[in-house]
Amino acid sequence: MAQQTVPPDGVATYPVRVCGASGYTGPATLRLQFVREGVAHYNPIFSLRLDFRSSERELGGVNLSAWCQRAGFEGAALDGPIRGKNAAYRWYCYRGSERGQIDVTDACRRDYADGTAYARALDLDDAYSWRCYTSA
Repeated sequence: MAQQTVPPDGVATYPVRVCGASGYTGPATLRLQFVREGVAHYNPIFSLRLDFRSSERELGGVNLSAWCQRAGFEGAALDGPIRGKNAAYRWYCYRGSERGQIDVTDACRRDYADGTAYARALDLDDAYSWRCYTSA
């Protein structure tokens, strides 16, 4: 980063674009807070805020059984209770005794015919908390 003058309030923000952080692609704000140490020395403290709400739109829920069926399985099932540790990640496709992994983001993209759609579990401990979003 180019050398810059420390702002009077000690805080500088820069708009940036994030790609792939937890499935998120879109705008974010990089915040630098400069803490004064001595007469002329400043120590920067970095933080990154992802601006989810400003750029994304919720599409709705996701049909995991339909995704599994398109992939050649009979449907989707849950390995364990609806609520519990990491329940959102306990879904799998099944065909007889065979199991397969589910790509929830791909399921969102197919359900909504939106190549920019992505999935997010609102509560990792709730199997039914998956929602689809788009930044388009």
